[in-house]
Amino acid sequence: SLTTKKALVNMAEKKEQNLQEYFQANVEEKLLKQMPKDVLTQKTPATELLIKKQELTNVEDALVAQKEDFRLRMESLQQRRAELERKEHQLQENLLKFDRFLKENDARRERAVRKAAEENAIADDREREINELKAKLAKLKDRKDRQRRIIGGYQKFEDFLKQTLAKSGEFNEISELMDRHATLVATDQDLRERDKASLNSMDEIKKGVATFREQNKIFMLKCNNKLASLEDEKEKAQTTKLHWENQFSQVQNSASKRTLLLGQIKLATANLYSLVQKRGNAAISNIPPTKQLQKLQNYIQDIQDITEQYDYESRNN
Repeated sequence: SLTTKKALVNMAEKKEQNLQEYFQANVEEKLLKQMPKDVLTQKTPATELLIKKQELTNVEDALVAQKEDFRLRMESLQQRRAELERKEHQLQENLLKFDRFLKENDARRERAVRKAAEENAIADDREREINELKAKLAKLKDRKDRQRRIIGGYQKFEDFLKQTLAKSGEFNEISELMDRHATLVATDQDLRERDKASLNSMDEIKKGVATFREQNKIFMLKCNNKLASLEDEKEKAQTTKLHWENQFSQVQNSASKRTLLLGQIKLATANLYSLVQKRGNAAISNIPPTKQLQKLQNYIQDIQDITEQYDYESRNN
């Protein structure tokens, strides 16, 4: 069963662990006792090979670290580029929002000015109507007093009207004759007042046109000032955009120079590797640059060891 298999596996693992502990406790201790004391301080070819491998590993780690640093810098540059694009897009959106705000503000100001003008015109109309009514009232009072005086002083005219009415066959009563006369007078007065009102209306219209022209001039001046301000902001935004584009171009040029430098390093490594292979009469094989650097390091180390050995033998002889 599965439980039995697990138990057997656990027993096998325990036996293996016991054997390792026994080996470490007995055999390794005996080997260490039999080993010479200076064996750890001696450098054998295998030890030197391990040291060289460790140094090569360190060099490769340094190259990997440089590649990782270059990759992180490129990612940082890409992030900065994306951030610049985002800021440019946000700046354009802010400009559009500001333009809409200006248009809405101008529309609200126009509505307020128009409403104030309408209210002023209504107030002026009401004041004019009040003055006209007061004038009419005063005229009516004067007319009433005048009629009273006339009635008292023109009794003879009533007699004359009666005589005229008796001779005329068109009217039957004096009141009809008076009504006719009053109608004609009222019509004349109404026509005069209409003419006067028309003149007043023309004057108001002229004043309104002059006011509108003045307000239009003021509005155009404000619009021109606002347009100039927006043009300045646009030029500033374009200047900022050109600055960041130049910064991005410099970053791209720096990255291109680094790429060119890396290519030059690879080419120099390949040339040195080819010279070493030709000097050693070995076939030239296509291997990665890191392998080429490793072989070059081994070759240089061998030349250095041979030179040191030669110098040592020369000094002894």
